[in-house]
Amino acid sequence: MISPLLYIGPDALTDGPHRSDENLRVFLSSKKEKSFERMRLLLLFGLFMSSTLALMPPVVRRTTQSRPSLAPLKSTEDDDGYDVLGTVLRAGPKPALVRLTQADKYERSVELYMAKEGCSRSEAQGNMDAYFTNANDWAYQKLQEEKGAPKYDYARANMAPKQVILTLTWTAIVFGIIAKIFFFGGW
Repeated sequence: MISPLLYIGPDALTDGPHRSDENLRVFLSSKKEKSFERMRLLLLFGLFMSSTLALMPPVVRRTTQSRPSLAPLKSTEDDDGYDVLGTVLRAGPKPALVRLTQADKYERSVELYMAKEGCSRSEAQGNMDAYFTNANDWAYQKLQEEKGAPKYDYARANMAPKQVILTLTWTAIVFGIIAKIFFFGGW
């Protein structure tokens, strides 16, 4: 006798001798539930990892004897820069992911920009965040500034209280919809 799970014939999806419509519905729904459960676990794992990475201390700049200082920095009160949450609020998740996953690249580019422009760490971070978000727009803005356009302050971009509240509200709405779809079984 042929096993019902291995039977593939003209009556496999109909009321054949080995699999009825009810059995087929149960088989397909259990498969759907398993894939749905995997998706839930994957999303939970992603949320867990992102929340634990956000709580980590900021990356400490390394200085070694073999690597001399790039240039004297302007002494301002905001030389410490801002954390990953500041990056997310100013420029979105893309530069924050670069900052978390490629910390050395991010730090080198910030230090190089500080040395080249002679600016504060916050200004350099804002510019590198904008660069990692969209390099073409950032380069275009810099070219326009060289031609006489007003300088855009990337260090304070999107930090007005109204903008921060709007960003947090939209984030809560989007995550609420995602949670409803994935965790509570659909719309």
